[in-house]
Amino acid sequence: MDTSSLGQGDVTKAIMDDSLKQLLQRLDLFEIPESNSTRSQIDRNIATLEEVLCFYTGSIRALQSELRRRQNEIALINQLPMEIVLHIIFFAVGGWDEWDIHSVLRMMTVCKTWREVISHQPSLWCHIYSYQRPLHNQRVLKHNQTGPLGVSSTSKGWLQRHIEISHPSRWKTIRYRGLLFPELTEALRVAIRLRDLCIAADSEWDADGLPQVTIPNPSHLHSLDLGYVTLPWPSLLGVRLEVLALQGLRQQSPSANDIFSILSSSPNLRRLVLILLNPVDGAAPSLPINTSIPLPRLHTVSIQSVPQAFSRAVLDALDAPGCKALDISDCHPVQFQCRSKSAMPATIKSVLKAATRVIVSYISQDDSEGRPGKAIIIETNPEVRIRTMERPAVHECPGLNMTVPLHEDGDWRNVVESLELGRRPSNLTVRFRSFPGEEAEKDELLVRSWVAALGDGGAAFEGMDFDSMFDSISILRYLSSPQVDESDGPYWPCPQLKTINVLGTTAWSEAQNDELEQACIAFLRRSSSIQQGLTPPKQVEEMFIYRGRIPSTLESMEEFSSVRFSPSRVVLL
Repeated sequence: MDTSSLGQGDVTKAIMDDSLKQLLQRLDLFEIPESNSTRSQIDRNIATLEEVLCFYTGSIRALQSELRRRQNEIALINQLPMEIVLHIIFFAVGGWDEWDIHSVLRMMTVCKTWREVISHQPSLWCHIYSYQRPLHNQRVLKHNQTGPLGVSSTSKGWLQRHIEISHPSRWKTIRYRGLLFPELTEALRVAIRLRDLCIAADSEWDADGLPQVTIPNPSHLHSLDLGYVTLPWPSLLGVRLEVLALQGLRQQSPSANDIFSILSSSPNLRRLVLILLNPVDGAAPSLPINTSIPLPRLHTVSIQSVPQAFSRAVLDALDAPGCKALDISDCHPVQFQCRSKSAMPATIKSVLKAATRVIVSYISQDDSEGRPGKAIIIETNPEVRIRTMERPAVHECPGLNMTVPLHEDGDWRNVVESLELGRRPSNLTVRFRSFPGEEAEKDELLVRSWVAALGDGGAAFEGMDFDSMFDSISILRYLSSPQVDESDGPYWPCPQLKTINVLGTTAWSEAQNDELEQACIAFLRRSSSIQQGLTPPKQVEEMFIYRGRIPSTLESMEEFSSVRFSPSRVVLL
């Protein structure tokens, strides 16, 4: 019977009709057994009836299957646009990169259409991981035998076993953290499709220097993330990167000109991480004055533990209006001397301008020669955490994190002027961290100098935070009464404060606790105090105070019913 011109349902019906005709012909020969029928006749009749029963059972199953198929064709789930189906699968399996194999297998049982979509989705079958289930990697390697493949591993042994079966010539991505070994360096030499090279080797190396890897087509790279590993830097001339992350290359760093050449040829750069570098050409690149590198897509920058001249040159050269996350520390990135001599890099100013809250932490910090000194950490909320190969689990978030050394008493004023902190709305929180051995009587003078540097009576301050070593009593007294400026006259210090954190210690005497309580009451009453014709400051919304009887005493006072009192918080820097 010719069924080539029939549809699937018509073929099923035609086959069933033909089989039924043949069976009916056999039933015409069926004879009702008589009492004297032989055993063989009875056996033949039984066989015929069993055949009829099997036919109808099979026919029912075929019709049920055909009914389910037709119902699936008209089901709403099969009428979804392919883009919607892909989004559903993407979220259900956990993303295209590190999806769960069991979720994928479950999704493939939904219907034939979904099974075909998943089977033909290349993004699902293009990466193997040392930390995934073995079944995941087996399925990927079986499904994708010739196409591009990504490999991620944190295990030397696992990678050694998978180098040969994954065929390095089709690697498009290699991410590895651990000891380098000869098989890997040889595999990289034949990785002609490599687009993403991310290797963080063990940082413990002898005087022979860091290991070097070579790849056949560096111009194909989109991401270069190296930790304690070097490349032949001249081979990267003209490369167009989207990610550049170099860490731990102090012994064999690329030159500043090499790095600036990469930046100049990478207009689509999105992430820039430079940590523990020491450019071999004296740190400062040979760039024309006022040269900028336009990087409109750059959104994340981290510069740490590099020479000051190099970090400053990078920040001055970057033209990155879309930068959202900026992390700078241990490189003295900004020389706060005078705004006319040391203008703030535009990248820092743009990130700071977009921040809804700024936190300045005053701490002690030893300088490069081990001498005790002061520094401030300027950060926005939320704090910046930038992912690197050394910290792969960290989630990136927008903001600024910058450490600035204070070498002289006037440096804070220069910081305020350069960052234009005094012009900000009232969203500045300062954390004062003192240490044993410092003179407590200078604490009030320090706060006074910060308020004076901000101008406008410190109206930019939204919150203040003192640790237990700070003389919080004298500072509360300072905030509780109007002050006089020689040029502007009387003013209330920090009139826009919303939160204040006051820490005492368990070693305080009862008299000191009484003194702290009275200082807190005087400070809180300033919002209803009219002195020297000045408008009273706003009442604080929340006060964090040393545990004990003081918070409960203040809470019981009706005049402070609008203030929330909470146990003192300790902020770890």
